[in-house]
Amino acid sequence: MSKQGLLIVLSSPSGGGKTTLRSRLCEIFPELHYSISMTTRAPRPHEVEGVDYNYITEEEFVERREKGDFIEWARVHNNYYGTPYSYVHDWLERSEERRVGKECRSRWS
Repeated sequence: MSKQGLLIVLSSPSGGGKTTLRSRLCEIFPELHYSISMTTRAPRPHEVEGVDYNYITEEEFVERREKGDFIEWARVHNNYYGTPYSYVHDWLERSEERRVGKECRSRWS
């Protein structure tokens, strides 16, 4: 029987402290990793592509959403945010603990 990783979801409205909590948890438990969401919004000055978010066009996001590529997605302030299914699935299959934190609407809702 193979061991599978543990998925922890941090969910709250924008500005609720998810990033702060995630950072603290990763300091305490360095074996934890977090998913990097995709978004259609423009990067903020301090953000780094592939570290804070993966930035994609609205057209690409909608296409991926329609194909079922996201575990969860939401439209917030006229921008899309979503967690790629493949990212989470791949990490869980590696039998390591990972965490995902987003304000979201589940694709299974």
